[in-house]
Amino acid sequence: MTAAGQDGDGQQPPPPMRPTRPEPTLPRELVAALTAAPDARERFDQLAPSHRREYVRWVAEARREDSRERRAAQTVMRLLEQR
Repeated sequence: MTAAGQDGDGQQPPPPMRPTRPEPTLPRELVAALTAAPDARERFDQLAPSHRREYVRWVAEARREDSRERRAAQTVMRLLEQR
């Protein structure tokens, strides 16, 4: 590298890659809802990792089981409404 922080061909080296986050563990209610709706599962898998994490967080943070089931069903409906 030269003193200007460039390599021999005049270009700067690429920035270091950020470490990837591991995929979150899906709550069982969300797994059941996505298993029952294969089209929603396909769309869920196509989402950006940050969006998948947000759906998982939203379902998992519910304290009661019926709330988690309701949120999982709402997630499926939202995924199926997307075009």
